[in-house]
Amino acid sequence: MKDFIESLLPDGKYDYFSQGPGQHSYYFCGDIETFTATYAITINEEDNYIFYNIIYPYDIPEDKIDRVLEYISRINYGDVFGAFIVDHVDPCVSYHASIPLGSNREENQQYFATYLNHGQSVMEEFHEGLLDVFGGKQPLEVLTKMGAAVTQIK
Repeated sequence: MKDFIESLLPDGKYDYFSQGPGQHSYYFCGDIETFTATYAITINEEDNYIFYNIIYPYDIPEDKIDRVLEYISRINYGDVFGAFIVDHVDPCVSYHASIPLGSNREENQQYFATYLNHGQSVMEEFHEGLLDVFGGKQPLEVLTKMGAAVTQIK
């Protein structure tokens, strides 16, 4: 699987770390339609998982953290592939997914491509709305305007 992941990475433009036997991490930047994201991909061969985060290139304004959390919580509802998460240390928003690995290499590659493509698509789909929330708009208002399916809590 390590060879497959490396075949997808930009030539020589990534950082590689090994945390021990069977655990490999890659960090690199890549363009998604309207912004450049940071990717963090970790292969854990012992537990048979690939984990990835696609990270938006913005810090969350401190006074908007509650709105950002509401925004991503509403988006996450029903997403079966992964979820938006907030890193409270950096503070940033990313999309995270965990992909179980099986014994079939081609299936693993197909799963990874499907999950990664989905992550990139939702990052792009909700990008403008995230910037609106950063700008002070209410998450429900932003998502309703976008036509996103949302559940209103009374």
